[in-house]
Amino acid sequence: MTAPAITPLVLRTQLENLIGDTFDVTHTYQLLTQAKNHIETTLKLAVLQAYDSSQTASPGDTYLTLKSLPSDFKSMNKLVLSNGSTTTTYYPIPMSKREMMQKVARRYYIDYKRMVQGSTALGLCGSIGTAQTIGMHYQASTPALTEVNEGTTGVVLWPDEFQPIIAYQAAKIIQANTDADEINFRMSKEQEAEYQRLLDALIAWDHEIKLSEMGNQRGYADEVMDGEAGFDVGLL
Repeated sequence: MTAPAITPLVLRTQLENLIGDTFDVTHTYQLLTQAKNHIETTLKLAVLQAYDSSQTASPGDTYLTLKSLPSDFKSMNKLVLSNGSTTTTYYPIPMSKREMMQKVARRYYIDYKRMVQGSTALGLCGSIGTAQTIGMHYQASTPALTEVNEGTTGVVLWPDEFQPIIAYQAAKIIQANTDADEINFRMSKEQEAEYQRLLDALIAWDHEIKLSEMGNQRGYADEVMDGEAGFDVGLL
């Protein structure tokens, strides 16, 4: 698969062609960014899974010793601590329970208010005997689409074949805020069908990745009836 080559300017042009009009450039990119973020958040795309090991847990740390999250962090998928020979999985708890569980091993919490403010936000419960690397498997956010990066490829980290859905999603946002009498701003049935086709294709591609990560366990409809078909009960 080749690297994404579509630029924000291409998406802006697609949106303007869909609605048959132009808006302020800054506002247009805000709409496109809103559409992109909606899709990425709703689908939690596998392509945006990332890993960071820049933080260290040290002896003497307490549950109030907060660590930095990656700058593009959106949500945690899995957190582990490793000393080079042993890897230990940590499990999330609500921040409201950090005092109650401060001495419980293998627990972590995130202060989301501090995270949004760009401050240190990851806290580990229990005690740390030796220095260990904190491995964060997380869902990454992607940059906003702006006039500054409109000529840059790879701003949206999806394959090119799916990226036009961003323009269609932005058009739907515009349509939702347009008077019903403004017929020229309504998406045609053909445009709605193309939007759904692109969305279905993106979801199918994303599901294929997630299925492969689960050992390609599928339902009977996808496998030969050989006695081993069906979902792994352990995954349910």
